[in-house]
Amino acid sequence: AAAAGGASPSNAAPPPPSSTSNAPSSASKDGAKSKASPRTKRTEAAASGADGAGAMPPATPPGAHPSTPEVLARVQAAEAKAQQQMDRSVANNSIPENNQVSSSGASVPPPATLRPVGMMMPTGKAADEKIRVCIRSRPVSGKEKSVWHVSGDGVSISLKAGAELKRRENFYGTDRDGAGEGSSMFNFDKVFDEPAETCSVYSECVRPIVESAMEGINGTVFAYGQTGSGKTHTIVGTRNDPGVMFLAVEDIFRLMAQYQGSVDYTLKVGMVEIYNEEFKDLLAPPEQRLHTGGVRVQLKEDADKGVVLQGLYEKRVTSLEQLRQLLASGGAKKQIGSTKMNEQSSRSHTIVRLSIESRQLSDEGGAIRESTLNFVDLAGSERLAKSGAEGSRAVETSQINLSLLMLGNVISKLSDGDAASGEHIPYRNSKLTRLLQPSLGGNARTGIIATVSPSEDHAEETSQTLRFASRAKKVTNKVRVNEILTDGVALRRMRREIAELTLQLQ
Repeated sequence: AAAAGGASPSNAAPPPPSSTSNAPSSASKDGAKSKASPRTKRTEAAASGADGAGAMPPATPPGAHPSTPEVLARVQAAEAKAQQQMDRSVANNSIPENNQVSSSGASVPPPATLRPVGMMMPTGKAADEKIRVCIRSRPVSGKEKSVWHVSGDGVSISLKAGAELKRRENFYGTDRDGAGEGSSMFNFDKVFDEPAETCSVYSECVRPIVESAMEGINGTVFAYGQTGSGKTHTIVGTRNDPGVMFLAVEDIFRLMAQYQGSVDYTLKVGMVEIYNEEFKDLLAPPEQRLHTGGVRVQLKEDADKGVVLQGLYEKRVTSLEQLRQLLASGGAKKQIGSTKMNEQSSRSHTIVRLSIESRQLSDEGGAIRESTLNFVDLAGSERLAKSGAEGSRAVETSQINLSLLMLGNVISKLSDGDAASGEHIPYRNSKLTRLLQPSLGGNARTGIIATVSPSEDHAEETSQTLRFASRAKKVTNKVRVNEILTDGVALRRMRREIAELTLQLQ
């Protein structure tokens, strides 16, 4: 595993373990405290001031700017004053503040009351962030002739001199980058040429999303492109050349081991496919499958988490090998068929969902961060004239192309800014777009890996993939940290905010 990606706070790894820990104070049966709590020490220190309990430092003369120590002193004094007022209120109502006494006389901490926050109460303002889009070109094979060129700086791709789109008039769509209809040059965050390895694609496009998921930020990575362009190879890979999904789970367990003892992580995995607009759980045990009386997987709306998959079987995993085996067993059940263009063609959209929960062990009863990391292996678009699909394969092709068309419509609406202007976004037109709604203009950090074929035979399909990717690059998401707060943590944050507001009023 390589080092962490970006240096921004949202991409930073979890903080190192603290060298100190605050043990909760215990009380005997008669209520005598053996050790003063940090809260009591702050209150006593504030009460011992010369100007009375919780006295504020003298105000700075008009026209003068307070120094940093003065600002810190005011914030601490205001916080101590608010704390003392709260303590008095608690004492008057005879409510035990820190500990409760069990029937045996032993002091026990009060039960934590969890308050689901999710998107309703973020820890900070949501940050606007564009979808990160990378292009990966597969190697040419046999007698294929490459007609696409990747720039030396690895950020643009264009048709080679003398090459042209033979059936340009049969393809629709406008160039959203302002170069005009039929433009043959496209710019992206990163373009990988044919020799590029999967590990390079992971480091550049996926690792920052994985690391932020460990911090409580939702993430989604999906591969888009025509059939046979290398989507499944990029997401899943092989045993000798693992895809970005398996490289990601290695990084997840590396980070969990690195911060063991300071951060408590819980990891669950679920796997579902969308086949002919129907959900199929790929990890459900036999006794929980639909034909044996199990629950049908359905899309539902949750007040706090948004769009959720109700009835999806999620397995808690504790080791890297266990997770690898689950992903391998689920992948073996997905719908795969043979066409003229691809012997191992995915006939369904496959979604792997990793649910990550984390809590700082040094902050007993503190906030719990939750995030969902999705890896989406989309089925490839194809033309019946090229794939030669017939019968059930033709039905699959029509369903795949229809869902990808709905995805393109959503991306087009979002890239035009229709969401900001209050225009309707057709998420509900397909189950794929409905499931990906939080990742497209919502609360998630999203990365798209568009896979293309450089062959002259597929120049038009590659051009359409690049146009889709260009539009997706303009979509803006609202990225934030997802937390579940206990009452104690929420109260401490409110006190801090009151202290800062009190300082601003002076």
